[in-house]
Amino acid sequence: MMHFLTRIFSRDTIRENRCVAGLDIVNIPAKSLSKMLGVMRFTLAILLAAVAGGVSCGKRETRMQTFSIGSTAIDLPDFLETRIEDDTLVAFLPGSDFANLRFTVISVTKKDGQEVAGAGERLIRKEATERQAELHEGNNRVWFYVAEPACEGSAGSLMHYWYVGHGGHSLVVSCFVNSARSTDPLAQRVLTLVEPAIQSFRRDTK
Repeated sequence: MMHFLTRIFSRDTIRENRCVAGLDIVNIPAKSLSKMLGVMRFTLAILLAAVAGGVSCGKRETRMQTFSIGSTAIDLPDFLETRIEDDTLVAFLPGSDFANLRFTVISVTKKDGQEVAGAGERLIRKEATERQAELHEGNNRVWFYVAEPACEGSAGSLMHYWYVGHGGHSLVVSCFVNSARSTDPLAQRVLTLVEPAIQSFRRDTK
């Protein structure tokens, strides 16, 4: 819509000659115009808030998925893709070829297949002592973390390991991060997913 505007400012009046769809508006009092502009700003603010709220509500909520590993289970966010390699669960971000998480479970059982109570926890405690690593305890789990130089990738690349004990089971989580990508936000995001997964590690009740 084309319109032409001429403004003449005086003490009490803003004179406007405006052609909008054949309508002339002349001699609008300054106070009235100020009110009109205030209402327009308020209406625009409401519209912007509604649009922003709609965008926020449209964002997909992250959900957790349960994966069985032997006689145990862990929970991982559903935005990760997964595959099985030789009884190891591999989890990774879609479209990425680095910072893959690998979950491997070792279960200590008797001849009848029943787990040896506490064997997994004792194994992890012993390993932490031998490695002089800080042991974390809580929620019926024990675990520790170590990082070691990787034998592949760029100089300074690391292998990250988390060793977890729960009942008669031990979980080993590993993740290779090339030093060239160590500060990549995607790599950092993958690493932050490990501790919640550790806290979800449990016997599979199926």
